[in-house]
Amino acid sequence: MRYLVWALRLLVFIAVLMFALKNTDPVAVKFYADYVVQDVPLIVVMLVVFVAGALFGLLLTCLLYTSPSPRDQRG
Repeated sequence: MRYLVWALRLLVFIAVLMFALKNTDPVAVKFYADYVVQDVPLIVVMLVVFVAGALFGLLLTCLLYTSPSPRDQRG
């Protein structure tokens, strides 16, 4: 079973690596107020968005577990 899990991990890694290698074209990232960053590789933009989404999800999860529950507010 352990070998099957490692084979699946290797397969996912190779798929992600191939996807990354296919998305190296430069793109222009446009922000508000007409601020543009030219020639950023697409995979870098995708990585930044993925990490930002993961951090946002982690923040929401931490807030969920640290907020007081209705049970705790009873006197």
